Amino acid sequence: MSDSWLQIHGLHLRRGSRQLCRDLELELCAGDMLAILGENGAGKSSLLLTLAGLLPATQGTISLGGQILGTLSRRRIARQLGMLLQDHVDMFPMTVWDAALLGRYAHLAVWQAPGPADRQVTRAALEQLDLLALAHRDVTTLSGGERRRLGLATLLVQDPRIYLLDEPTNHLDLRHQMQCLRLLSTLARERQRAVVFATHDLNLAVQFSNKVLMLYSDGQHRLGDSTALLTEHHLSSLFRHPIHGVPTAQGLVFYPGT
Repeated sequence: MSDSWLQIHGLHLRRGSRQLCRDLELELCAGDMLAILGENGAGKSSLLLTLAGLLPATQGTISLGGQILGTLSRRRIARQLGMLLQDHVDMFPMTVWDAALLGRYAHLAVWQAPGPADRQVTRAALEQLDLLALAHRDVTTLSGGERRRLGLATLLVQDPRIYLLDEPTNHLDLRHQMQCLRLLSTLARERQRAVVFATHDLNLAVQFSNKVLMLYSDGQHRLGDSTALLTEHHLSSLFRHPIHGVPTAQGLVFYPGT
């Protein structure tokens, strides 16, 4: 199979009277870290939901591994693509362990119980995200940051080829923000996964993305390498507010002007 796992051709996305995206052409490959940037309401969340097959596109095609997304069963999609929503509401009480283990069900046959290998994957994911000590806690008792890390741990257990993440650092303190983005970067680099993350944190996009998709409020977009697009000029235009960059040893650090 080609290293190109997600292909988008001529994608138009409209919600009500608003054009969120038009004529988007995108190819997502193994190892990519794509940051989606834009103002509130520009369509970042809607685009991620559309790429996951949870919202319909107005026009255009989305292919997963060379097959049209809409022709695939949810189980087949879940084996290749996983999504972390911006917010999560727990409808039923369950333990942290059981919630994370749910990620394995895309890989199991109907009525098949998780085996030792599935439990080992779950244990490793919880340990990576500092949650193993909370394995027997009820998810409804977790803080917002703990619940966020559990959502990411569940994705690690699912082990898709493509990760779609809507504001993955929501509710996280600084240490866990860096922990989660480093983990995702390692997955992309060493395990050849592809990661798409919507974020408002420009400096996280600078540190961890190799590609950027900018969504403008009028439905236009820019797509390209992060080094070319993450500039004062492009960011100020995107957010309609002055953005300044300060050179550092790690690259530019951006801050809003007055």
